[in-house]
Amino acid sequence: MKISNFLIILILIHIGCQFQTERPKLSPDYLQLITSEIKKIDSGAKVLKFIPDTGKFEFLDKVISNGYFEIGSIKINGNAIETIEYDSVFKDSRKFEKRNITNYTLSNQRVIEKRLIDLKEDRIYRIKYNKALIYEIVTNYKKEHDLVTTRFEYDNDKLIRKRLFSKEENVFWSNDLIYKNDGNLDYTYITDKEEGNEFEKYEFNNKLKQLIVSRFDKNKNLLWMRYSEYNNKGLITYEERYNKRNRNLVFRKDIFTFNQNEEIISLEAKWPLTKLLSKFEFQYLKRDSLNNWTERITFEDDKPFLITKRAIKYAEKK
Repeated sequence: MKISNFLIILILIHIGCQFQTERPKLSPDYLQLITSEIKKIDSGAKVLKFIPDTGKFEFLDKVISNGYFEIGSIKINGNAIETIEYDSVFKDSRKFEKRNITNYTLSNQRVIEKRLIDLKEDRIYRIKYNKALIYEIVTNYKKEHDLVTTRFEYDNDKLIRKRLFSKEENVFWSNDLIYKNDGNLDYTYITDKEEGNEFEKYEFNNKLKQLIVSRFDKNKNLLWMRYSEYNNKGLITYEERYNKRNRNLVFRKDIFTFNQNEEIISLEAKWPLTKLLSKFEFQYLKRDSLNNWTERITFEDDKPFLITKRAIKYAEKK
């Protein structure tokens, strides 16, 4: 009995050591190494002036929601129970071609189902909540006749793990979130049998409302970096993206502008390496009685590119 217990302890120690080796840590000067690369591309990049500070990031919940929940966000005034968005692409100045449909089903201003139909796929997300927290998203790929389940684990209402399961309940990948003592995200570790293990490092400046997310492979080679600035409402107003996954380096700057309804009205994208510039503008043509937009046109470089029509169904007043 003593020998078997001893063997079990050895096995657990061995597994623990293997687990630890899958969680690399970065040196304190890792950001300087990244910014030195970016400086050679664009000496005016804002990320070069970033200085992390302490204290929990004011919009951490939005960072986690946008990064780890597939359903996205939808802002609707009133008690909506269904929203359908129809996207059509302009073929010329007068004709347009239907492209995709997004259908949201809501309950108490929460999305409980999202269906996305486009030229390639027909996906249905069904979301389950435990109180205010999402604990499961079942995704049905109707054309492929496949189904996967994403499950979320929490510790004191703080997301600590996200895992993707096949319909046979096999784990495709796992994402573990590690926090600092001040409550900010520190690392996230992605365990993926097919794509290989990767991890992300987070840095925050709460006073200036700035965030840096950097992703690395298991050997600590940088894959991409994203620097973001937020306004007082938690909306991203500026981003810089540095991507090294491709053979050709990509560095991009995005400037976002919003109206008083927190709706995006412009996106300006710049690529310093190639000197390319692209601008998207969003015009809201129609609204309903609750001031929710029902028709929007997207312009790319002053040319109409996309028209989106939205039908909103509200709960009947009792």
